[in-house]
Amino acid sequence: MSWIIHCEFMTGRGSCVAWNIRAGRSSSITNAYGTVKLSYNTRNFVTSRTDGEGYTSHTIYDRMGNMEA
Repeated sequence: MSWIIHCEFMTGRGSCVAWNIRAGRSSSITNAYGTVKLSYNTRNFVTSRTDGEGYTSHTIYDRMGNMEA
């Protein structure tokens, strides 16, 4: 299943925030500072995060689901 929902709203301070949700998981979040892209593993843990400037951080989990790095 590969459906995408796009939703956005205005915050109380007038900022626009937008989400792209793919198959129940947030795949990107956009606000005035840029877009953050998220990647997930098969257990629905975030494995990488790319910020609005293009920097990517990776997270590694052990077999029990504990974050290692």
